[in-house]
Amino acid sequence: MRISCLIRQSLGRIVARWRQSLVSIICIALGLLVLDLFLLFVLNLKKLEGEVKGQVQMEVYLTDEITSLQLHMLLQSLKSFRGVKQIEYRSPGKALAQMQDLLGEGISEGLDAGALPASLLLSLDSEHKGFEQVTELAARVSRQEGVEDVEFGETWLKKADRTIHVLFLGAIIFGIIVIIALVTMVANFMRWAVQSETQIVRAMNLLGASRGDVSFFLIIQGLLLGGVGAFGGIVCLWTVHSVFTRAVSSMDFLPASVIVTLITGGTILGAFATYFWSRNRLPFRM
Repeated sequence: MRISCLIRQSLGRIVARWRQSLVSIICIALGLLVLDLFLLFVLNLKKLEGEVKGQVQMEVYLTDEITSLQLHMLLQSLKSFRGVKQIEYRSPGKALAQMQDLLGEGISEGLDAGALPASLLLSLDSEHKGFEQVTELAARVSRQEGVEDVEFGETWLKKADRTIHVLFLGAIIFGIIVIIALVTMVANFMRWAVQSETQIVRAMNLLGASRGDVSFFLIIQGLLLGGVGAFGGIVCLWTVHSVFTRAVSSMDFLPASVIVTLITGGTILGAFATYFWSRNRLPFRM
């Protein structure tokens, strides 16, 4: 039998059994919606991690006795440290002005420009903003000549780092459970769809269809049901995302590459599950 004929027959069977096909598509879409929501959560959790760690900066307080030569040598040394992206010098006068802007001039009344120490504000690369990495860098910086103290919000960063790691670990465990449940669900729906085609398979055998023809006929159905179901899951996710974004806050949607991967995965899963059950459950004429 020609491939084009088998494809037309597969489409015809899906349309003829539109109620059963619609139920399969809706169930697959809802199952994939859970996976889509999980991926959306992970994507925005990663974005949140970047925003939180984007606030991480290191302030290096300098000793009062530091000389111009020592400051120059310290700057050259810090620029060579891995993870240091940018260095900004903050003079005592600038530090006082910033404190006045933040707390008001009344809090600094009576202080002169030299009351606060000079410091260096270090901006860090995004890949070096974890608690352990920043702590290690702070220890190295504190040993440099001319450095009085180093501050980077140790307590805050430690709690944020730990919370994000716990969330990611929980997300990974949940994702594994979702994938296993999704594969099982799609496989069961494909088995149901394959078993309902027993009569037409027997008719195709009587008409001389080969084992390959029958398998291809069923696989096309599984591919279409899985692909349309995956696309339906994306549409449902977009609807939920739009409503949630308008009601609560701004959230990123899945990138195009992930959407294509999900739809492709749905089609492959549907086709593979159909092939598996057709090879093991339907009567073929040898």
